[in-house]
Amino acid sequence: MGKEICIDSDVIISLLRGDKETKERLEEIEYDFSTTTINAFEILFGRKSDEVYDLLGCFSRIYDFDYESAKVASDIMRDLKKRGKLLDMRDVFVASICITRKLPLLTYNTKHFIRLKDYGLELFQIY
Repeated sequence: MGKEICIDSDVIISLLRGDKETKERLEEIEYDFSTTTINAFEILFGRKSDEVYDLLGCFSRIYDFDYESAKVASDIMRDLKKRGKLLDMRDVFVASICITRKLPLLTYNTKHFIRLKDYGLELFQIY
C-alpha cells in the first residue's frame, strides 16, 4: 500500500450523488483511499443501500475509533470547550482518527476541520 488519505462523509456523499467533478478529481489522485467508521455511520444512517455498501467496500481501509483516537478526541474536545469553540463530536472523532494514524483528511467541510489543524490534523486539498 502506498500513500493514503482519509475521505470524509461529504466527499463520499458527492460521489453517491454522481458529482462528476468530485469523481474526476479523485481519479487524478494517486493515493489509496480510506475512511472511518464514523463516516461509514454517517453515510449508512442517511442512505442505506447496495450502492452505499458497494462504495464503502472500495476503500482500502475503514479505520475504527479506538482508544488512542478517544484520548486525542477527549483532549481536543476539552480544549475546544475551554475556549468556547466546540465542534460536532463526530468531526472531532474523524479528526482524531486521522491524527493518530497520521492520515491527511480530504473534506469539503474545511470551515470546521481547519480549526483542528493546530491539533495535528492535515487537510488534503484537491482544488
